[in-house]
Formats: sequence, C-alpha cells, structure tokens
Amino acid sequence: MRRNQIDQILHDLEKKIVFIVGPRQVGKTWLAKEIGKKFKHSQYLNYDRFEDQQIIKAESWPKRTDLLILDELHKMPGWKNYLKGVFDTRAEGLRILVTGSARLDAFRQTGDSLAGRFFAHRLLPFSLAEIKKHPELATVERFIERGGFPEPFLAESETDARRWRNQYVDGLVRTDILNFENINDLNAIKMVFEILRRLVGSPLSVASIARDAGVSPVTATRYIGILEALFIIFRIYPYSNNIGRSILKAPKAYFYDTPLVVGDIGARFENHLAVSLLKHVSASNDCLGDTL
Repeated sequence: MRRNQIDQILHDLEKKIVFIVGPRQVGKTWLAKEIGKKFKHSQYLNYDRFEDQQIIKAESWPKRTDLLILDELHKMPGWKNYLKGVFDTRAEGLRILVTGSARLDAFRQTGDSLAGRFFAHRLLPFSLAEIKKHPELATVERFIERGGFPEPFLAESETDARRWRNQYVDGLVRTDILNFENINDLNAIKMVFEILRRLVGSPLSVASIARDAGVSPVTATRYIGILEALFIIFRIYPYSNNIGRSILKAPKAYFYDTPLVVGDIGARFENHLAVSLLKHVSASNDCLGDTL
C-alpha cells in the first residue's frame, strides 16, 4: 500500500541524506525497499546482519550503487561521524537513505553534527487518507479495533491482529527499551507503560504516576521520556497563545498504536484522532516545512 511520503523522499534524496524514522514495525524497511526499486543499482544493508556490518564498516558496497539504504545504522558506535564522512566523500550520483526506530535527537552517541546534511521523514501508522482507495478497509471502526500499523491492520482476522500486538508489546519492553538506555528496574518502566495505557485522555500527573509505579517523580519523568523517544507514546500540551503557560500545564499522552489504549470507546476514539492529527502535522513539517 503506497505511503504518502514517497514522492517527497525521492525529491529529498537528490539533495541530502534522508532519514526515515518512526515506531517499530510501522513499515520503514518496506518503504525503503520500495523506494530502492525506483533505482537501477540500490543497495540495502542492515547493521543487525553480520555480513552487512562488514560491508558498512569497510564501505565496500558496489561502486555503481546509486541508492545506499542503511537500516539500523544507529547501533553502530560513532554512526554520526561515520555517516557524515560517507556523505561528504560520496561518489557522484550516490543517494543515502537511513532508517531507524528511535528519534535522531534521542541517541546518546557523541560525534560531529549532521546538521544541514539530512532531511527527516516520520513514518507513522496508516491514516484514512492513505487507504481511501480501499473503501472496504477505510473505516474508523477498523482503525480503533486494529490501529494503523500495517500488519495488524491488514491481518486476515482480529485474532491475528491480537497475536501480533502481544509480540509487539513484548518486543518493545524486552528489546527496544533495554537496548535504548540502561534501565535498573524493568518492572517499574513496564508499570509506567501500563499506567499510561489507562490514562489516555486525562492530563498527566507525574507525581501520581510515580506513586502508583513506586518510583520517584524524576524516574517517572525519565521513563515517560524513554517511551516517547522510542515512538511508543507522544505527548500533547494544551494550546495557549502564551507558550510558557502552555508548557507549564499538564500534557496528555497518547499511543501510536490505538488498541494499546485501555479504556472505553471514547478514549480509543480520542487516541485515534490524536494520531491522525499528529500524522498530518508531522507531514506538513517534514514535507512543507510548516510549523503548525
């Protein structure tokens, strides 16, 4: 199913590095490979694969490569300096596309800045606009029941969608969170995650979350930040003409995957609307430069 960003990404590749970032299993690798099909000599390399690691480190991809796709490159020590060097010394006609699950500004690795050398595109779950050519699927009810992640949304049955989600949550907790940052108490961050699932639509009280999770407010704030950096949740602050006043007010938290919300249909519908609006704002910012 075609994603809306393809044309803009192809345009941006002619000028700079392009990053595709977004939640785990939202379709970043699929999109990168679809874009690769539009080039004669694209090369896909995944840093998780040992053989590809060696090619990446030695920069030994074929000289005729016209699109270099680097998946999970952020796991490479010093990846920012590495990528800066590859881009600055690239052969004529080489475009570079990088994918990853965590936000670019969330990584703790040191290295030279990539400022001015890349465009970032946030790939978020399907929206109604993206699937309007498939009216049998384009229903709000389906989005609320299955969310917009490709595999559960397109699954043959609700059972398959639920099985995917169970594995998805397990992977988030056991892999993404642990790989992202040292966590002293995995059960505590899981507790914060479960509490947030039940608070969608309500202003967040860090003190209350900390008390219920048995951690300090500082730790609760840190855990919420990690969940946000890994594209599990996002926060929305109340609108105000006074920016300072808006920031001081309690935000609401929403999940990129609507079925993770534990609550009534109203809470899940509100979450669906929040994801849809975030997708629109993100696209306007990434593709048009708008700051809404």
